[in-house]
Amino acid sequence: MPKLDNIFISHACDILAETNSGLSGSKIIEYCNSYAIDYDKVIPHSTNPFKAPNKRTALRENLMVFEAKEQFCIIKELCDLSCFSKNEEVKELKENLYKRYGTYSDNKISETQLVQKTKHWLDNYPESLIQYENALSK
Repeated sequence: MPKLDNIFISHACDILAETNSGLSGSKIIEYCNSYAIDYDKVIPHSTNPFKAPNKRTALRENLMVFEAKEQFCIIKELCDLSCFSKNEEVKELKENLYKRYGTYSDNKISETQLVQKTKHWLDNYPESLIQYENALSK
């Protein structure tokens, strides 16, 4: 299976490791080491300080070691961290992740929180809800 697009991964790392609102270098190492153990991978940056010029690069280079489905799961789980619960950029990143690479998800798209919220918003518009549900089934 091909890996996620390099540009998308770079974009995700720019958001998830953003200087002010992103993960710290030590948290990136902690999470990446955990994923490396889970998926039996050797990552280039497993200690802090890392040899990368910055934490965004360290995260990106670590992510590049994983397979596409693993990359999808890692980015999704990082987006779901409580520290990002109010971060609109991260919410948008997760939406784009599912739009572009939802086929790598273990969950059906119809079970995602975004789809469930959209259905709720369309409750008062039954004709639109029917069209939305038809689109999901296809």
